[in-house]
Amino acid sequence: MKQFVFFITLFFVSLVLVSCANRKPQEPVIIEKTREVRTVVKDTVFRSEADSTYYHAWIECVNGKPVLKESGAYKNFSHTADTSESGLLAPKVLLTDGKLSVECYKQAQESFKTWRETYIKEHEQTPIYIEKPIYREKALSWFQQTQLWLGRIFLGVLALFTLVLIVRWKKII
Repeated sequence: MKQFVFFITLFFVSLVLVSCANRKPQEPVIIEKTREVRTVVKDTVFRSEADSTYYHAWIECVNGKPVLKESGAYKNFSHTADTSESGLLAPKVLLTDGKLSVECYKQAQESFKTWRETYIKEHEQTPIYIEKPIYREKALSWFQQTQLWLGRIFLGVLALFTLVLIVRWKKII
């Protein structure tokens, strides 16, 4: 029985000592700098509609040389193009009774274009530290003072009781 009381007393004393330990929480891991790279592929289709142009002029002979008399709004019309790549059809040229007519047609075309755009986002984070609380002295209430004195008395009685048990246990052994 005496050993049982001794171990119970030792258990309570160890509980009182363990409760005084101060444990600090671990600091959070904060990533300081991050870099996010995002590549976006974009595409578009360029369309050109079908189009046509024409030129009309009268040809007359002046002093034995042919001379063009303008009848349309276009002057100095001359255009050479490769018909396979530009979509132009072969021009229609007609010369009837001294009148020159040139008509040219272009087919509708589509061309496809793709490109890449790269966006870089850089984030910089700074760790946020919580400020330590500022302690200000404040008078304890009568209830807190009473609890404080009762706790001191209880610890004194517990210490005397533990001392008495240790002395008696040594006398027995």
